[in-house]
Amino acid sequence: MQIELTSGSLNLRVRRLNRDDVFEVDTPNQAFSIFERGRYRVEASEDGAYTVVSVREGEGESTGNGETYALHGGERVTLSGTEWLDAGGQKIGGPDEF
Repeated sequence: MQIELTSGSLNLRVRRLNRDDVFEVDTPNQAFSIFERGRYRVEASEDGAYTVVSVREGEGESTGNGETYALHGGERVTLSGTEWLDAGGQKIGGPDEF
């Protein structure tokens, strides 16, 4: 696994994940569980009010305040709120040449 952390952002490349392995990234308003190999990015606001989870490749699930959101390759979700969780999802394109 390769991890890169920059001010409020975490880039992950999971190269191997065995069947019994559990990998989870927690932020103040959600927990993101990774289910398979892939490339992921988790961004959390400084005040903990929102989290953006992007899945370039792979599959995972964000959970917070009893709500669960499945994410697949090419998807991004913005989870906002702390007492309740509001999710806005969208498709993302491939990485650019930069």
